[in-house]
Amino acid sequence: MTSRFLSGEGTDLTALQDGTFALSVASAAVVDLAPGLPVRTGPDRSLTSGLISAADCSFTPITNPATSDIDLNGRDLGGIREAVFQANPTPAYVAAGDLGLYNNAGRLNYISDTVSHPIASTDDLGSYLARAGGTMTGAINMGGQEITGVTDLVLPNSTPVSVASGNTLLYSSSDRPRYKNSTGLSYQLVNNDELKAASGACLNLGGGTMTGDIDMGTNKITNCFGLSFITTGQISGPTNTRAADNIVSNGGAAVFGNLAGFANGSGKIIADTGVVAAT
Repeated sequence: MTSRFLSGEGTDLTALQDGTFALSVASAAVVDLAPGLPVRTGPDRSLTSGLISAADCSFTPITNPATSDIDLNGRDLGGIREAVFQANPTPAYVAAGDLGLYNNAGRLNYISDTVSHPIASTDDLGSYLARAGGTMTGAINMGGQEITGVTDLVLPNSTPVSVASGNTLLYSSSDRPRYKNSTGLSYQLVNNDELKAASGACLNLGGGTMTGDIDMGTNKITNCFGLSFITTGQISGPTNTRAADNIVSNGGAAVFGNLAGFANGSGKIIADTGVVAAT
């Protein structure tokens, strides 16, 4: 086989250099194209120009940045190292059962049907009390519910606030537990040892022995079954007389078993009538 470009057949390479010579080879290195990039060829597989364009493709190529939405049609999108969401304060509604993620004012949100919700982060959890415990920054209103299973109840010294009608406030003052009711009255609680000590200084409801006098003032002792006097004691108080008070007394000796009757018209003196009650 002979060729006009082989040695001895001439050295004119103008036809190769100006592109007027048809070259059909298994491979060729084109020096004026960037390596690793696709090139355009004709229907006969001849090299026609450099980079291909979107018009050369029989499909819609993905551009960067994208010019339209991409529908994965239920396919997975894996291997993502980082996803950047641009600000989108007005996300489009998603179909029922679907969920959409979007960025609103620097916060990641999700939308389900027509309802949007912000997604909490670890910073947001700082506003909640962890199950492991923590410190509250405000009051808790239990709404009538109970707190059970308490091992220790620690009350710091505080000034009690007003109490709603019917409620009772438990608080600490001077390292002592106290409670306050809705009327504003405050009472100190005692422990078991203090209660025992106080019991020794108080009269038990079951009875006991007084170590001092009792001044009843103007109050009465009622429902008394009986009175027992000791020889060294005395009953003190105002003195009542037959003349000044409605006191009925015996005017003389009496026989057991006889009936008593008034001795005169004063209604205050009785005497033995001599009549046996059995008759």
